[in-house]
Amino acid sequence: MRLPRGVTGLADPNAGPARPPVSAKLARTVAHAATLAAGGVVVEERAPDGTPNFHLFHVEAAGERVAVLIHLTHRLVAFAEPLVEGSTELAFRDHPPLAAAFEETTGFRPLSAAELGEPLTAADCADLDEVERKAVRYWRPQTAGAAIFNWLD
Repeated sequence: MRLPRGVTGLADPNAGPARPPVSAKLARTVAHAATLAAGGVVVEERAPDGTPNFHLFHVEAAGERVAVLIHLTHRLVAFAEPLVEGSTELAFRDHPPLAAAFEETTGFRPLSAAELGEPLTAADCADLDEVERKAVRYWRPQTAGAAIFNWLD
């Protein structure tokens, strides 16, 4: 999966204009709208504080509790097993009802567990700026998902 510039959250501000952030208000709005459209409810929200590079919501939809991750700078969304307080381990998963609701009601792109689980290659990082590539070499995320949704600093 080819990663767009800035997706790691560590882009060089001198490498070109930065993407406008996905504000907490917008993230909250789209999380509630998509969850409601999928017949669910948001049960918890955790705002990022420096890290991670995503907004986190725990929702209940289609009889399941799932973590919804909304990227801070790109209109990307992922689903994972619910996170335990203090954990940084993401177990990505699919949730078709929520994915369809996000795509249809918000315009945010849901990423599949398969996409997020792809091994990260040098070719995937070709569009990242030098600061991001250096961070990837240092932190060594193993998958696209670990590079896109992370706690890098």
